[in-house]
Amino acid sequence: MRSRYLLWFFLSLLLISINNPSQAQKSLNHYSDSQIWQSANEKFQNKNFGAARKEFQEFINRNSTEFSEKRSQAEFYMALCSIELFRPGAEEEMKTFIRNYPESNKIQLAYFQLGRQQYRNKKYKAALLWFKQVDPYLLKNDDLTEYRFKIAYSYFRKADYENARKNFYEIIEVSGDYNAPANYYYSHIAYLNKNYQTALSGFEKLESNKTFAPIVPYYICQIYFLQERYQDLLSYAPKYLDDASVKRQDEIAKMIGLAYYQEKEYAKAIPYLEKGKKSLVREEKFAYGYCLYKQKRYEEAIPQFEKVGGEDDEMLQVATFCLADSYLKSGNKNGAKAAFASAARMDFDKSMQQDALFNYAKLTYELSYSPFNETIKAFDEYLQKYPDSDRNDEAYDYLVKVYMTTKNYSDAIASMDKIKNKTPEIEKAYQRVSFLRGLELMKQLKYEEAIQAFDLSWKYRMYNSNISAERLYWKAEANYRLGNLKEAITQFKTFLVSPGSGTSEYFGQAYYNIAYANFDLDKYDEASDWFRKFVNQANEKNEFVSDAYNRIGDCFFLNREYNKAAEFYAKAADTTGWDADYALYQQAFCMGLLNQPNEKARLLEQVKTKYPTSQYSDDALYELARAKVKMNKQREAAGLYQELVKNHSNSSFAAKSLVQLGLMNYNLKEYKKAIINYKAVITEYPQSQEKQSALIGLKNVYVDLNKVNEYFAFVESVGNGSMVRSSEKDSLTYISAERLYMSGETDQGIRAFENYLSNFPSGMFSLNAQYYKADAALNSQDYESALVGFEEVINQPDNLFTEKALLAASQLNFRNKSFDKSKNQYQRLIKTAEIPENINVARVGLMRSVYNLGEFDLAIDAASNVLEMPKIQEEMIREATFKRAKSHLNLNRKAHALKDFKNLSKEVQSVEGAEAKFRIAEIYFAQNKFNEAEKEINSFIEMNSPHHYWLAESFLLLSDVFLKKNDEFQAKYTLQSIVDNYGSKEDGILERAHEKLNVLLEAEKLKEKEVASQSVELQFEGTDSIQNKKLFEGNSAKSDSLGLDEERLMLQEMLEEEKEVE
Repeated sequence: MRSRYLLWFFLSLLLISINNPSQAQKSLNHYSDSQIWQSANEKFQNKNFGAARKEFQEFINRNSTEFSEKRSQAEFYMALCSIELFRPGAEEEMKTFIRNYPESNKIQLAYFQLGRQQYRNKKYKAALLWFKQVDPYLLKNDDLTEYRFKIAYSYFRKADYENARKNFYEIIEVSGDYNAPANYYYSHIAYLNKNYQTALSGFEKLESNKTFAPIVPYYICQIYFLQERYQDLLSYAPKYLDDASVKRQDEIAKMIGLAYYQEKEYAKAIPYLEKGKKSLVREEKFAYGYCLYKQKRYEEAIPQFEKVGGEDDEMLQVATFCLADSYLKSGNKNGAKAAFASAARMDFDKSMQQDALFNYAKLTYELSYSPFNETIKAFDEYLQKYPDSDRNDEAYDYLVKVYMTTKNYSDAIASMDKIKNKTPEIEKAYQRVSFLRGLELMKQLKYEEAIQAFDLSWKYRMYNSNISAERLYWKAEANYRLGNLKEAITQFKTFLVSPGSGTSEYFGQAYYNIAYANFDLDKYDEASDWFRKFVNQANEKNEFVSDAYNRIGDCFFLNREYNKAAEFYAKAADTTGWDADYALYQQAFCMGLLNQPNEKARLLEQVKTKYPTSQYSDDALYELARAKVKMNKQREAAGLYQELVKNHSNSSFAAKSLVQLGLMNYNLKEYKKAIINYKAVITEYPQSQEKQSALIGLKNVYVDLNKVNEYFAFVESVGNGSMVRSSEKDSLTYISAERLYMSGETDQGIRAFENYLSNFPSGMFSLNAQYYKADAALNSQDYESALVGFEEVINQPDNLFTEKALLAASQLNFRNKSFDKSKNQYQRLIKTAEIPENINVARVGLMRSVYNLGEFDLAIDAASNVLEMPKIQEEMIREATFKRAKSHLNLNRKAHALKDFKNLSKEVQSVEGAEAKFRIAEIYFAQNKFNEAEKEINSFIEMNSPHHYWLAESFLLLSDVFLKKNDEFQAKYTLQSIVDNYGSKEDGILERAHEKLNVLLEAEKLKEKEVASQSVELQFEGTDSIQNKKLFEGNSAKSDSLGLDEERLMLQEMLEEEKEVE
């Protein structure tokens, strides 16, 4: 009780003194300077910094006018108290002391305290500036230890690990509060510097330290792993696994798994690697995959090997090889092929590279996968790289099989050309491949190159007589299409007598082709013989029979054997095949020449009724009218002429019919009607040849009427007066020019026509002269002058030369890329042409013109019209279907486009078929139908198109498909296959493939970095978990010594507690 009373007494006194500063100050007045000095020091030693500071201040105030050692020390301690109390301006107080007393024995402590002050404020750079001023050998032991730790830690925070290491080293054996943290940081720096044994020794000392025990086992595990002390790791790590944090559990499990992997205990490794698989980096993914692979868990190993990625190195080569084997053993040959290709590109393990290359080549053969001729290239590479391999015989056997089945004919020929000593099997393959290459070039319309390929096949003709024979046929066909008709005839005939030709499907066609070649050479007797040979051996259903009958009829007709001509025209008409209307018309024409007008009329009536829309309907009407005249049925004839003029006003027979009507009117003395008809010719068909006949007929009418003045007045009114007056000079001048033109003297003919047109700009033959001058310029390849001339002709009303001029002008404008003009001229030609072939040419030209103009609606209609043409060739069917499909696609009518593209894509030997196959996949991709797109591309690959550009485009698209399906490995392989195998460097494909591949590789690297950054790393533990308050003071830390206000609060709380006890 007494002690309580005394405590209460003293506390009360102290509280009173605190609450009455003047009283406290008054009490100091009773003390001497030495007593104040001693009291201040005692309070400082007891860490009562607030009271100590006041007494040091009192001492300084009493000694303000004189200098003494004690006064300088009082200023030092007062500044130090301010620092300890976190007083504003404390730092400046200490700096003032340093400036005022540079020789003081406290100067080192002043530097040290300023460093501590900055250190507390976590201003490590500033702390280092002051710590570096300190001479550590002048510090006491306790201060020295603290100094070493704090300068080391400041260096550490500024990443100056070497200076940090040196200072931590000075105190790692010094006992006390700084021992464990110093050891921790020293060991951590050793770990960072890969001085693993030093680090291990340091961390082992901390295993029993409460602060550091949770973290050091993780370091030790890592160090064991990095030192490849796998057995030590396996003994040490498992006991810490369950107690570790979730992240560290995964990382420790991963290290245990990798240790088992290194010890080749793959089964034991798998569960640990499975636990840590989310944070596996590249090498660890490989290890995990390899463990699964060794345990024959191939399907599980595949995704791990696929994730290895990265730059080419030995590990990636092994990974892709194991991936290939895993795919193969899982039944996925496509995946295996891709992986073997990747492994074969790398040469870190030569033996593995060799095996990978062979297996890749073998799989491309087994899968019939060789879009860029990979099979041949791979086996070629294998034989060149490994000439002494014990698998070379097997490689050659595969090559022969490839040669006999490949559709990459060009590359196959190049490959076989490299073989110096060809075996009979390879020579046999060479005969086949070069022949098929010729056919491929024929389809591409490259006839001269096709002939060269056929000649290569001829070198080995002894192996297959059928190929040898058909090679002769197709070489002849190529020459025919090149216009080398005599060579073609000789070769077709050689084909017919060659062994093997009798069983060829082209045997009969050769007769037909020989006949046509002779026909084109105007050898009508020979042509007739060969056409008859053709029809004699042809099947009745052969579509060429009716055409052959027509040509036989033409041969006899041109030889003026009209009876025989009529006989064969009749046979052609009876077949109802091609040009049956033409056959019937020609048969009728022959009857007219044979003076059988009744039969002629009967046949022409059939043309009129059976073929009302025939191209020969106007011809038939005109000839029927002439037959009626011959039969003395003038009224019927007049009616037919009138029908022709009314329904076919653009026909060249319209003017003729009007002249005939005028003549009939004149003979019947129907002069008014005659005048009307003759004038119609002169005014409506001023450029026709019939105009001159009409002028003569009109003159005769007016003479009979004795109205010659009216005749001259009329011809003057229509601008033909001068022509009438100078007709003889006009005619002579024109005839002279025409003779030069017809004799082939082109340049002189052009000058003569120019002279005629200069003298007779509106002459009787000005139209003829204009056309022939243009035609002569065309023959001289003066296309600009020719076009001007042809357009002069077509700018006149329809005339005898309109059709020919339109044909020439439209083609020249198309050649000049003047598609607007060619479009208009082709449209007019379609309406005005009388020759069916010219109408067909115009339809094709119109389709091409509007397509090039981007007028896709018109292009669709034009292409459809082309496809309806009779006797249309395969090449034109492809072009028209393709342009219609592309037009639909450009108009976003994908369903219509797909229909045409699918028809085209049934074959991919043509460029249209190849692009169509790609477009189908492209449309599916745009519709997010990725499976369908992939299926279409794989189908394209299997078809072995020679058009590598569209195959490469499909591969680029396929890589996008794989990315959409999250199959990055296959996407990379697909792009790499383009890089490795695509030949052209000029079309942008390789650049695009490289760009896409680089994007994938960069994304892969980034992903790997992200995974690595997410993995739990050995990090320096932050102050929140291991820093001790005494070692790591900050701004918010409270001093162990309280200031005045804090002391008052504390004493009040103590008094309240004492009252409660009582």
